[in-house]
Amino acid sequence: MVPKRQLHCNCWQMSAYQPYEALGIALAQLVKALTPSAVDWERRQRLVSEHLQLLSSKLKSNHSIHISTFGSSLSGLCLADSDIDVGLFGRFNGCLLESLTPKQQQSLLRLVLNAVYAAKLARNQQVQPIWGARVPVLKYTCQLSGLQCDISLQGAGALVKANFIHILSINCKQLSALYRLVKLWAQAHDLNDASRSTLNSTSLLYMTIFHLQQLQLLPPLKVLVPPELLLQPGARLLQGSNRQLWENPQQLGLLLGAVQANMRAWAHQRQQQQQQLQEPGISELLHGFFQFWTGALS
Repeated sequence: MVPKRQLHCNCWQMSAYQPYEALGIALAQLVKALTPSAVDWERRQRLVSEHLQLLSSKLKSNHSIHISTFGSSLSGLCLADSDIDVGLFGRFNGCLLESLTPKQQQSLLRLVLNAVYAAKLARNQQVQPIWGARVPVLKYTCQLSGLQCDISLQGAGALVKANFIHILSINCKQLSALYRLVKLWAQAHDLNDASRSTLNSTSLLYMTIFHLQQLQLLPPLKVLVPPELLLQPGARLLQGSNRQLWENPQQLGLLLGAVQANMRAWAHQRQQQQQQLQEPGISELLHGFFQFWTGALS
């Protein structure tokens, strides 16, 4: 949903442009309204950090568990008032969290539920556990920020993906802009709800990334990962023994540092090679997105 913020567009000035250019101006204003301001983002990050610190301090567990945001809360592609996605990472009773039985998942989440109550993080102390979901989750409104908070069990892959997206978005401004517009369009047409067999936000994001790769605005992701960091260079980043590597914070840090450096190098090289070419505007990107996926999915 677009924040209730006034969009300043001078209609008289827009009439001097061609319709395509006028659309670009309007879409740029819309993207600006959908993107948290620096002040909004700093406030959100501060409150989320305080929330996680309080939760961690009350979590009575001798297991190798750590707590972090993931998804759009970590990648930076959220709105100022988007839900806070909080994940539990690590091991419980020596097992990876994604391999726990339903009973073990509930046991761990009950420990977290007690910590939420002890820290008084939920508004009116009201928490809704959803045990029967494919991924069990605790849902409540954060007392500190007023934002909806969802806590679930995650694997290290969730951190890898969110950090990857963050690196892509800070090096390719078109990714954040186009994704926000695509998601807004999907929500307006009731196409952004996986529970109703439509597209979830991750699917929309990957569709956006793939489209930008076809335009060579983003590289193939595999070229960003140095093979020497992988236990199985021929396998995918999150397959087999490679997946277990990223449980180690040091290994994850090495991976993300290398990906950041390679992304910057790729972007610099592209800029040098295409100095004379004009970047596509947001209206062209959005039109191209629908044109591309209409053909691919028809």
